[in-house]
Amino acid sequence: MNSELIPIFQAKNKVIHIFGVSGTYKTAFLVQIICQKLKEGVKQIFLVDASGNFPYVKLKPIENLLSKLIVFQPKSLKEEVLILDDLEIKGITQDTILLIDDIFHRINPEQENHLESYILAIIQSLSQRLNFPIFITNEGRGFDNRIHPLRSTLMTRYFENHLFFQKSTKKNVIQIMKLVNDRQVHLTELQIDSSGLFPDLL
Repeated sequence: MNSELIPIFQAKNKVIHIFGVSGTYKTAFLVQIICQKLKEGVKQIFLVDASGNFPYVKLKPIENLLSKLIVFQPKSLKEEVLILDDLEIKGITQDTILLIDDIFHRINPEQENHLESYILAIIQSLSQRLNFPIFITNEGRGFDNRIHPLRSTLMTRYFENHLFFQKSTKKNVIQIMKLVNDRQVHLTELQIDSSGLFPDLL
C-alpha cells in the first residue's frame, strides 16, 4: 500500500472527503477499495452511486464476490437522504463499508440546500459505528474555490479529512493534496495504469 495513505485507510470512525474536477480518478479510488476489501473477505459493502455513472465494468475481475456489494442509485438528493437515513435507523454492523460516489450530483441548488447539512449529519453519525472510514467523492475545483461556498463550509464543519485529486504535470499521475489548517499540503502521487486504476494504491 502507498505508505502516505495508510493512516487514511486506518482512520476508524472517520469520513474521508475526496474531491476534484471530473477526470481525476476519484471513482477509480473507490473501485479499488471495493475490489480489495471484497478479496479480503469483508461481509458487506454499501455503494451509493449518486450519479448513476459508476464504472461497474471495472469490477468484472471480482464478479464472483459481487453478491456482497449492495448498490443504491438514488434519483434525487431527497432519495439519497432517505437511503442513508434508513441505514442509520436499521443499523449497520461495525465491519460494514460505506462508499458514496458523487454525493451531491442530484442536488437542485435552488430547492435542496437544506438537505446538504442533513445528509452530512447522517453520514457523520454512521461513521461513528464503523471500523473502516466512509469514503465520499464530490466534484470540486480546489480547496480555495469549490463549487458552492455553503457546501465548502458544511464539509469542513462535519468532516476533518479532505483529499483533493488533481492531474500532475507528469504523465498518467494523479497528485493528492490534503487540507491542513485551511492550507493544501502535498500528500502523495499515484500512477495510473492502462486500466485506469492505481497499481500502487493497495
